[in-house]
Order: sequence, then structure tokens, then C-alpha cells
Amino acid sequence: MTVGLTLGIGAALMGAAVALWAQPSVLPVALAGTQLMSGVAGGLTVSPNQTQVLQHAPAEAAGVGGGILQMAQRIATAVCLSAVPAVYLHAASGPPGGSHARAGYALASCVCAGLLAVALLLSLLHRAGTPPRPSVPASAAHAGAVSVLKGDDVTARTGSARLQREHGPHKKVSLQDSQAERLALTIF
Repeated sequence: MTVGLTLGIGAALMGAAVALWAQPSVLPVALAGTQLMSGVAGGLTVSPNQTQVLQHAPAEAAGVGGGILQMAQRIATAVCLSAVPAVYLHAASGPPGGSHARAGYALASCVCAGLLAVALLLSLLHRAGTPPRPSVPASAAHAGAVSVLKGDDVTARTGSARLQREHGPHKKVSLQDSQAERLALTIF
């Protein structure tokens, strides 16, 4: 996510520089290049952001976590789609034929770079305050990798995970890796 935000800041600042100093003959191609960089930055940011948010949501609340994530993205989109064009329109207003449109684009791009810088700072602060989450081995993360044997007490080893079957109306299998993280799977 940090790489995407940093690339996005660079793309926005490069777009401002291109708008101010590029020759009119190369302006469309140069702006298309900065927008391509901006798109790559968005792709490098959105997927890790979704992964990070959903990773910290409990499995039973993953739908709620995804809904809150989508709501936050829609609110941010609405705010930015109203604020940035307002900055552009305010700066670009002036007599026709001047360089006001280029200056407006440059200022709007700088506002975008500033918003991305705030997001980068918040991301770095959040990362510094969040302890690393231990990962579940890939073989233990899938219920298909778990085979339940018949009997009252079954303990089997798969990689670093220990499987233990408990008694009850639903057979419950608990996975426990070497870092003491528990993942409960209920087998009906």
C-alpha cells in the first residue's frame, strides 16, 4: 500500500509539472502518461487496503467489515469528486486564452498529492502502532486439508498446526499453530 500511495503522490506531482511546463503538442500524451501512473498507483493501493481491512475483521464479521470498507470508499470518493473539481474550477476561472486551465489542473493535482500524502502518513502511523499478525499456514487455512478421523479424541499433525476434535452437538475442530493463534472450524 505504501508503494502505491508514494507512486500516486509522484504521479499527481508529475501531472502538475506537466500541466505547467509541457509544450501544447506533447501535453495530451504527457498527461496520459501521468494518468497511467496514477492508475497503477490506485491498483497497488486498493487491493492491499482491502486485504488489510478484511484481515483484521473476525471471520464471522467479514461481511460487515467489507460493507464498512465500501462505505468509507464511497464517502471518500464523494468528497474528493466534489472538492478537487471545485479547486480546479476556482483556479481555472479567468479570461479565455490564458494559462488558467493549466494552473487549475496543476493546483488540483497538488491537492490530490496532498490528500495522498495524508493517507500515506496515516498508513505509516497505523502500521507503526499495529503489532504484526501471525499467519496461518496455508495447509491449515483450508478445511479441505483437514481430515477428521473417527473416534472420541483425535489429534493429528499437519505442518505446524495441531488439530483437536472436541465433543458436542457440532464437531468443532480447532487449529493451533506454533504462534498460539487459534482458528476454529465447525464441521456439521
